[in-house]
Amino acid sequence: MRADQGPVIEFRFAHATPGPNLVPMTGPAGKIHLEERNILTDAQIERARAYRRPGQFAVEIELTPEGAPRLQRESRARIGSRYVLLIDSRRIADGVVTGELGATMIVAADVADLPAGAAEEMAEVIAARWLDPK
Repeated sequence: MRADQGPVIEFRFAHATPGPNLVPMTGPAGKIHLEERNILTDAQIERARAYRRPGQFAVEIELTPEGAPRLQRESRARIGSRYVLLIDSRRIADGVVTGELGATMIVAADVADLPAGAAEEMAEVIAARWLDPK
C-alpha cells in the first residue's frame, strides 16, 4: 500500500533557479525547482507500463483523449522549457521540450541514478494503478 495516495505519475515544468510558486527538488541531476501545477497526472493517462531495458527503467505513457491535446498545447507553448516526470513522487526523468509532445511518450531513466530497488517499486505502483483489475 502506498503511503501517499497522490497521483502515481506527474508531468511538470521546471526551472533551474528558484522563484515564486516553485517547489525545490533534488535528484540525481541536481536541484531543480518545479512548478506547482501538474500538466498531467493519472486522470489524463489512459495506460502506463513500466519496463526495464539494459541499464534503464522506462515508462510508456498513453494519454486520454482529454490529456493528449492538453500536453500538445502546453508543450507547443513551452518549447525550450525543462520538464520533470515524477513517479510516486520520485523524480525519475528530466528533459527539455524540443517540440510538440504527442499522445504517447516513453520516458527513461538510468537505473544507476535511482536508489536501490526504486525501479521495481515504481513498476509495482504503475502496475497496480493501470494493469490490475479494479
